Amino acid sequence: MRDFLLYSLVALLFTTGCQQEPICSDCLDPDCTFNISIPATQNDSLFPLEPCGSITEYTLPPNYNYLDGCFNPRNSNQIAFIRWNTQSIPFVFELCSYDFCKDKLVVLTDKAFSRPDWSVKGWIVFKGPGSQIWKIKSNGDSLTQLTMVPNENFNRPTWNNSGTKFLVGSWTVKIISDENGVFLDTLPDVLNVFDWKNNDVVYVYLNSDEDIDYILLTDTLSYSKTEIDTSSYASGSGDGFINDIGLNPQRKEVFWIGNNRVCVTDFQGNRQQITTHNHLNWYTYLDVSGDGKKLLLNRIDRKRTGPCTVNERHRLYLMESDGSRERRINFPE
Repeated sequence: MRDFLLYSLVALLFTTGCQQEPICSDCLDPDCTFNISIPATQNDSLFPLEPCGSITEYTLPPNYNYLDGCFNPRNSNQIAFIRWNTQSIPFVFELCSYDFCKDKLVVLTDKAFSRPDWSVKGWIVFKGPGSQIWKIKSNGDSLTQLTMVPNENFNRPTWNNSGTKFLVGSWTVKIISDENGVFLDTLPDVLNVFDWKNNDVVYVYLNSDEDIDYILLTDTLSYSKTEIDTSSYASGSGDGFINDIGLNPQRKEVFWIGNNRVCVTDFQGNRQQITTHNHLNWYTYLDVSGDGKKLLLNRIDRKRTGPCTVNERHRLYLMESDGSRERRINFPE
């Protein structure tokens, strides 16, 4: 009997240890994001810029701008982002993490420049010094340079769901690398704006001859391409340039930001507008939570402070994936 109980215990421990943790096991359990955020406001006054036009002066905030936010895919109560210290000359850009439940902001490194992405393995990859790609553990340990290509400008590193590969852009090619930066493959199109989940890659193809941005879907197995949506930037029509896109990890749909709206389009081409912006409040980048329920967006907020001066702030906002309950993250400073 004792041997049977021992065998059962070992089998139970082995089975438990081998179970794969869900991508988003505790994203909203509990949802602490309301603890440190305030309702968003939409202002659309004090503009247009005339009569000042091109001589309008844009002033910076007295402390920080916040850029390029991304979720921990396993926990939507944790985010990473770039904090820009506007009072340091030259400017200092820091990669930070923030835990909404603990109200804790941690500076991970001052070697980050833009576009962090958090993997399910706990690594955060980002563009760093020399326009190269770096990674760091979410606790601030093990800062590692992954690419070492002189005179190359790498951009927008994006993990796959398992955290074993990332897709990164450059001026000429889009490269798939393993988690240690080892080259594996390239994608056939030159992509500027893209996201990657599972085997699906969505990206924006700009056709300057037609004044149209195409949102295309491909996969890293067959490289077949499917058109999902289009956005015209011809003068006086359409949604304008597509600034950013983000795949929903839980559904076959892509969120995207045009010049005057935020939309979601499913893989069958059905589009829904979820919010709009104006010339005082501009959305620029977005990320989708691991459970697909929340969006984290960069927003530029402007306010006229004089006849020809405008205060401009880069902030991070949260909203539900249907565009409701937008609120600004009020970080401790």
